[in-house]
Parts: sequence; structure tokens; C-alpha cells
Amino acid sequence: MLTGQNDEYKYSGLMSIYFKEKSERFEKAMDSILKQEVLPLEFILVEDGPLTQSLYESIDKIKKIFELHNINFIIVENETNQGLGRALNNGMKKANCNLIARFDSDDINRPDRMGKTLDRFRSNQNLVLIGSNILEFDPNNSDFVQYRKVPIGKKNIVKKISSRNPFNHMTVTFKKNAVEGVGGYEDVPYFEDYYLWFRLLKKGYNIDNIDETLVDAFVDSNFYTRRSGVQYLFKEINFQTLIFKKRYISFFKYLYNLIVRGGSRLIPHDAMKYVYLIIRRHENTFN
Repeated sequence: MLTGQNDEYKYSGLMSIYFKEKSERFEKAMDSILKQEVLPLEFILVEDGPLTQSLYESIDKIKKIFELHNINFIIVENETNQGLGRALNNGMKKANCNLIARFDSDDINRPDRMGKTLDRFRSNQNLVLIGSNILEFDPNNSDFVQYRKVPIGKKNIVKKISSRNPFNHMTVTFKKNAVEGVGGYEDVPYFEDYYLWFRLLKKGYNIDNIDETLVDAFVDSNFYTRRSGVQYLFKEINFQTLIFKKRYISFFKYLYNLIVRGGSRLIPHDAMKYVYLIIRRHENTFN
């Protein structure tokens, strides 16, 4: 494996974790980072509020392993749970590299993820953010395997962003100066990343995806529960109203999203899984 320290494009890893995460999944996610063809120069872990004892024990063990690989392991402690956007902003402040790779605490990164991502940055130095496709899996259901493909090329991203999130957040690597230049992650619950992409495009930055699957994303029954219900509906309405007021979407698209995206949040939890599968197939077909 190569370390980012010996490469012009060295990078910082960034992850937020909170008390609901399972230590077993967390350790598998961290192991996949250590198996990268190109290792990070440093890794920043944001503890977003108090964690469980098992998570603290896992973090202590993993910190020692990372440091044995000459990866500086930085822990940022939030006294209370501040939410993903604020947690990532707190972690980003500690990054010494301009390139920051986002990692989720329960997803498996394929060994070539960072190698291919860094190669893309080298080939196009104007890019400030790069993501990829993901494979979604449920370890408790071997029959559940599906892909979430994302639009390729800035033109297609601009075309799709008004209707769907054009990036898989757990796959992105971005330039710190560009993200901080547009205000970083803002406090838009459930949509912190989506709102960031709009602002990067508004600023004229070049962003793109790699048309490959570089991350395997963990999905379980709670995944659908979290994306439905009245609470999520209100968050959806808040987000759509925000991007309409910012003139990122038209009034017609605003109404369309309220009806289609908002209406889907009220579908019963048991049926949400099947609706989600239909949406995935539709997105991938018309990518």
C-alpha cells in the first residue's frame, strides 16, 4: 500500500460517529480504510456526543492500529450530539490536507476507492469534488443487493440535481478550501450534503462522479424507517423551500418535489422498502 505522505495528492480521512453505531460495523469500516491502495496521511474521527463503552474500546484499538501504519489519528470530541453537518465541519477544521475523503462509520470501502479517486484529481486539477456509485447491501438479507448509480459529468449532475441527490455522500472526496469557501456543511438536517452540492455548483466549481462502484453501503430495515414519517416530511419541506428561495430550483420543480418526494415520506414503513427499490431502478435507468 502507498501512503498519501509520499504522494503529491495526500489526503485526510474524515468520519463522524455517534452512539447508535455498532462497534462491529465500525471496525469493519475502519479495516476497509486500512486496506486502501493509498492510505490517508491522517484520519480525523469526530465523536458526535457521548458513545457506548464498546465504541470507545473499538476506537482505542483502532487508533493504535492506524498509528502503527504511520497515520496520525485525530479524535474530535463533541460534548453533545450536534448532527452530521456540524460534526463534519468540526472535523474539517483539524484537517492538514486540502483533500478530504469522507468515510461512513458502517460502510465498506473497496481497496481501489482512493487510488482511483486520486487518479481522477490528477487527471483534472480543476475538480473540487469526486464521488462514485455504491452497492447497497443488507447483511441479514442475502437477496437484497442493489446499486445506486449517480450522474456522470457536470452537465448531467446539473440536470439531475433538482430532482435527486447526485452524489453518494459516503463516496466523496473534496478540496477543503472549496468547501469552506462556500460555508462548509450548513445545518439542514438530513440534507447537509445535498445543499452543499448546490452551493458548489452555484459558485461555478467543477464536480464529478466516477462511473464505478467504490463503496459497499450498509442498509437495514431502519434505513427505510429513517426516510419516512411526518418528521422526515417536515425536513423535506424545509429543504425544498430553502433551495427554492435560493433560486436553485424553479417553482414548478418545487411543487413537483413537494408532491413526489414529500408524498413518499408518508408511505407506511413496510411499503417504503418497495417504493425505494422502484425509485432506485428508475434513477439507474435514466442516469
